[in-house]
Amino acid sequence: MPIRAILFVKDLFYNIISAILKTIMENFKNIDSFYRENVSFSYKQENSMYVLSMFPYPSGQIHVGHLRNYTIGDVIARYYRGQGISVLYPIGWDAFGLPAENAAINSGVHPKKWTKENIHSMKSDLKNLNLSYDWSKEFSTSDEHYCKYEQMIFATLFKQGLVYRKKSEVNWDPIDKTVLANEQVVDGKGWRSGAIIEKKMLEQWFFKITDFAEDLLQGLDTLKDWPEQVRSMQKRWIGKSIGMCIKFPLVNSNTEIEVFTTRPETIFGVTFIAVSKDHPIVQNTNTPNTSIKVHHPINHKIIIPVFIADFVLSSYGCGAVCSVPAHDKRDFDFAQEHNIEINPVIQSETIPYIRSEGIMINSEFLNGMQVLDARSKITEYLLQNNLGKKEINYKIKDWGISRQRYWGNPIPVVYCDECGIVLENRLPVLLPDNIDLSSGQNLSNHPTWKYTSCPNCKKHATRETDTFDTFVESSWYFLYFCNKHNPLAREHIDKTMPVDIYIGGIEHAVMHLLYARFFIRAMSKCNYFSLEEPFKHLITQGMVCHETFQDSSGNWLYPSEAKEKQMLREEVIRGRIEKMSKSKKNVVNLQNSVNEYGSDVLKFFVLSDNPIDKDMEWNEEKLKSTRRFLTKVFNLFISDKNNKNNENNWFYQRIKSIYDNTKNLAFNKAIANIYEITNIAVEKGLNSEMKNCLIRVLELFTPSMAEYIWRVILKNTTELHKMHFINVDPLIVENKNFKIAVQVNGKFKGTITVSENIHESEVIKTVKEKFNQEIKKYVYVPKKIFNIVT
Repeated sequence: MPIRAILFVKDLFYNIISAILKTIMENFKNIDSFYRENVSFSYKQENSMYVLSMFPYPSGQIHVGHLRNYTIGDVIARYYRGQGISVLYPIGWDAFGLPAENAAINSGVHPKKWTKENIHSMKSDLKNLNLSYDWSKEFSTSDEHYCKYEQMIFATLFKQGLVYRKKSEVNWDPIDKTVLANEQVVDGKGWRSGAIIEKKMLEQWFFKITDFAEDLLQGLDTLKDWPEQVRSMQKRWIGKSIGMCIKFPLVNSNTEIEVFTTRPETIFGVTFIAVSKDHPIVQNTNTPNTSIKVHHPINHKIIIPVFIADFVLSSYGCGAVCSVPAHDKRDFDFAQEHNIEINPVIQSETIPYIRSEGIMINSEFLNGMQVLDARSKITEYLLQNNLGKKEINYKIKDWGISRQRYWGNPIPVVYCDECGIVLENRLPVLLPDNIDLSSGQNLSNHPTWKYTSCPNCKKHATRETDTFDTFVESSWYFLYFCNKHNPLAREHIDKTMPVDIYIGGIEHAVMHLLYARFFIRAMSKCNYFSLEEPFKHLITQGMVCHETFQDSSGNWLYPSEAKEKQMLREEVIRGRIEKMSKSKKNVVNLQNSVNEYGSDVLKFFVLSDNPIDKDMEWNEEKLKSTRRFLTKVFNLFISDKNNKNNENNWFYQRIKSIYDNTKNLAFNKAIANIYEITNIAVEKGLNSEMKNCLIRVLELFTPSMAEYIWRVILKNTTELHKMHFINVDPLIVENKNFKIAVQVNGKFKGTITVSENIHESEVIKTVKEKFNQEIKKYVYVPKKIFNIVT
């Protein structure tokens, strides 16, 4: 029979076997019973863990990005349960948001109905993946109970002075027709719609996150188990600047303006002052060149022009900054564009020279000094002569939480002609169901909803018609899992928080993760509890990538479309492997993959190749290979081959490595250990003790298959997911190491050091790696010689 035919038959055999296994294994997803019998997860006992994956938005489909995130969390939860630790591993739904409202506008389906149907669908998808969630803790942020407690938190923060309302220039998304927070604007565009952001003046509600800027910054140093990249991103976003506000006298005026700089030593290199467009001295000016000039504060003979620059914010520094084109890239570009003088004051061969080291030049009494010495000297001079003051600034702005949309949690405030702004005490304030979003109706023009009575004087009043930014919901949802019946009960929060391990994407670094840290601090200030941080250990999983495809006209193709065209011998252009995206169609239907391979194959695959913080490629051939391998693992348990050798160090050492690698979140290494055990066991076999040990670690990664083997093949009556790991330390005998001489055709090439009970396949692997030698024939004398025959 031709080799291709043999491979086809073999692959078909694996497909049939794995399809049968998949069908049987789907019957072993009775994880709910586990939680009904073990209800103490919400209490912080000595042996307890709180593991949480970022909860999903109910878009309608679980995708492969979700799969990787939730599989990571599931393995962690199962691992600690296997160690006898009580684990809280819940799931909920981040239910408010624009997609539901846009669906209502486009199709006439009410957001509540759309969201409820999507949650039902996605919950079914998650259960098909056999993830060990505590479904008894499930909730949706659109639930009345959740909305009530969120409105209570808002009221408490308001009374504490951490909430205010003011007219402010805001980021307006013309497509989504709502305000966006600064963190939600990416490169001048809306983070969801991609629309060019416009500026508008609107009355808005704000959280005073700036009150906690320094604390948020200092707290990052305590988060040792957070990725450095996330901490750096938050540091940059908070943007602490230590510098001086220096007084520059206006030409032909008795007034002066204060101008901020972080590098006062470059004061003699200032060739223009950049101010924000709403700075008081340029209120009636529309062009960058204002024609306003100032005197240099030290040498009044030097006249410096004032320009309006988009990069200057009124909220940062003094709304005006010293611009030194010779030593700042942004200033340099602006000076080039507007033909402004450039005056270097630090000796260098290139311009702009932005480093804080070198010798000062063109700087009068600072000439010849080192940069840092000059900084100290000029700071002392400016302070002594009352020409400036030290100042610390932060780039972070207060968090604007008002959104001009229907599908969100209402802000619990009323406006009364007699009493002014009044907190609503009749909570929860709920959205009206009778609204026609497709006709353009919203809360502000609803015929009845906004009209109410004042809680104080009982006279006519109107409701606030803005709703909360949806990031408010995700800023405290992890507290709700502690006790969803009384989520602000301090007893349960103190026993459960902080979250021990939190899993989610790095794209949330300066929005959700920063807001959650703020919320914990604000609520602690209001005496809800005394937490310092919400998440102890943060895991940011890598993205799932896929090859891209285009047809001969350059149109993007789905992988399934590319496969069909290739079968019809039509031209398909293979592109780069990139992050899965709908725009480039390099996405896969997760449920189709579950139906074809089974959930165990998918979960094993997404963890097998790369560390969890690195990107991974979704590859059908590797999926098939994973399925074949798991069939091989399955066959170990039905094989009659019984390892009767008392020296089983090779097995127990690798089991211990699986424990260690899983604890250290090196899942790809743990899976590599499973491959090693399987490949050796195919030849040696496994005795009953070894099978009982192996099946417990397989439950981490392939719970359906493991449960089936445990109950049906090994004939146990207990449930595997309730079993603890076997302590293998007493079973491991310390190995003696031996040196083996390596020869090629009898010629000595070197030695390798191996353990006493190393398997022959491991010797071959070690020789290949060390000597980069192809091995087809060999003679092996254990503990002595390995001779390669060419």
